[in-house]
Amino acid sequence: MSEFSHSKKIQSVKGQDAREPARAATTLRRIAVLGAGFSGTMVAVHLLAQTGTPVDVSLVERTGRWARGVAYGTHDPSHLLNVPAAKMSAFTSRPDHFAYWLQERPERLAGRSPTAAAAMFASRMLYGQYLEGLLREAQEHGPTGTRLTEYADEAVGIECAHSGVTVRLASGRCLEADRVVLALGNFPSGAGSVWDQGALEHVRGGDDLLILGSGLTMVDTVITLKERGHTGRIHVISRRGLLPQTFAPIVSCQPALIPDEGQPLLKQVKRLRAEIRSAAAQGTNWQSVFASLRQTTPELWHALPPAERARFLRHLKAHWDTHRHQMSPEIGEKIHSWIARGELSVVAARLVSTCSAGGGFQATIRRRGRQELETIAIRHVINCTGVEGDFRRLAHPLIESLRSQGLIRPDPLGLGFETSAEGRVKDAAGTPSDLLLAIGSVRRGDLWESVAVPELRGQAEQLARIALG
Repeated sequence: MSEFSHSKKIQSVKGQDAREPARAATTLRRIAVLGAGFSGTMVAVHLLAQTGTPVDVSLVERTGRWARGVAYGTHDPSHLLNVPAAKMSAFTSRPDHFAYWLQERPERLAGRSPTAAAAMFASRMLYGQYLEGLLREAQEHGPTGTRLTEYADEAVGIECAHSGVTVRLASGRCLEADRVVLALGNFPSGAGSVWDQGALEHVRGGDDLLILGSGLTMVDTVITLKERGHTGRIHVISRRGLLPQTFAPIVSCQPALIPDEGQPLLKQVKRLRAEIRSAAAQGTNWQSVFASLRQTTPELWHALPPAERARFLRHLKAHWDTHRHQMSPEIGEKIHSWIARGELSVVAARLVSTCSAGGGFQATIRRRGRQELETIAIRHVINCTGVEGDFRRLAHPLIESLRSQGLIRPDPLGLGFETSAEGRVKDAAGTPSDLLLAIGSVRRGDLWESVAVPELRGQAEQLARIALG
């Protein structure tokens, strides 16, 4: 089921060794998109689908895997989306697009009836195939003169001038563009991240493990280990010891919470709890109330003074994340069954130290609220603490290049960098750029909700229009 109806083909040059194509001496607009996860892919899709001025899109992705990113780059079919297919359309105007895509491919429904596609928690690998299909379709059916060039490379530097932007790649190649879209996704939170290639390669089936972090990254890791037949004890610690909630369908549509400008965080939280209690009394679950927040989250976030936002990050972020980013029912059932059998433990604690012991490690931890220390004998420590979003200290060549030139203004709370309401990157003086645009998690400081498909698909459509403006 296509979102596109154009029939003219795009000229395309693909691959790491592709020579940069000759530039037309007309009004061809050159747009470089850095990152080809969901955000970068969908910006490219909308750029290629437009019918106005021809556009030359350079799509840069260090992994060489298009339309994947961290979220959909998994090779494990047991990693599932955490919301049903009905909520995962890549297009705002077609909320049923992904569900229809599944229905048209019954071989991918794993024996389910096609009518069950909308309620299906599809694999993230499958969703990556869906996104790449959209990119290829946009390539095939875009207007004459528009083209896509893909670079399996990494952007390591940017220079801005009145005439445009130069993007320097790790290979030594330089790309010239009229505008650049920063679709950078998430950066791992330090050394030993489970996102590193081969992070689980040395884990044997009977090894006892310590996992740092109890969010969805941990859930994916445990699922992968168990699917491989892992039988050792898995100890999970995090600051709060909270597991993601398990998804439940929305019972009823609730009115959106209207921002209350200037109210302190405590009053906002009490208000939310009161809404949940009121909904429960009427037979409505808390998930329905949380869903209503999606409509006004940016306004609610902006209504909080900076000190209150910092307080939210210190005290409530972990609780928010566990309710906002949930497990599918199938995955939740597995996780809780392993906990019940003692194969998996999740506690609120912090890691004090590790030392080598007997071919493995002895980990010393301190449980939340206690002074005494505990030791655990383990074979491996696995970092599942999530992402690093503090652009004030992030050590990456591209970020250091942007930061050193004053091209970005890192968010003071370590949530990315500042942008305008349209997604224009603000420089160190707070001036929105006409050359650099941003999408996704780097905008959390401004929007808070800026990592999930419903928000990202809207941003992608808007940025594609701005990039061509």
